[in-house]
Amino acid sequence: MNDELYNKYHNQLFRWCITKANNYSDAEDLLQEINYQLAVAFSRDVLIVDEERFIWKVAYYTWCKKVKEYNKNKNVVSITDEMESILKDESIDILKQVEMTEVKDILLNHISKLDITSKKCIILYYYEGLSIKEIAKTLNIKENLVKYYLYKARNQLRKELENENI
Repeated sequence: MNDELYNKYHNQLFRWCITKANNYSDAEDLLQEINYQLAVAFSRDVLIVDEERFIWKVAYYTWCKKVKEYNKNKNVVSITDEMESILKDESIDILKQVEMTEVKDILLNHISKLDITSKKCIILYYYEGLSIKEIAKTLNIKENLVKYYLYKARNQLRKELENENI
């Protein structure tokens, strides 16, 4: 990418990156990656008819790639960090704590397989501590329907956990 194009689109791209990124630092990283991708693309001797459209497409696809990478790495938890926190507290029975962590992981795995409304109800009720009335208001459904989804989800989770002998 030549200096003229860089100067012309730098500020616009940076403002766009700020709207897409979580913070200033991430926006700078995204912009740097976009500039790199553009430099690589413009270094090829290929005719680009509409440079502005091309620049914005590269920016968009670079952002999509970053989002995929972020989502892929978001759920990675360091086992050593988890174990370190368990070992620091001497009053905790380590074996019991490890078993509970495994059960929680299995339970979360099964919760993720529920239909979207059941999943939301379970998470809001058990993890967020909302009442049935609050869940109904949040999801814009009737309280009886929230109770039904909770009942259905609990039964499904109970059956799946029994199948795993937990």
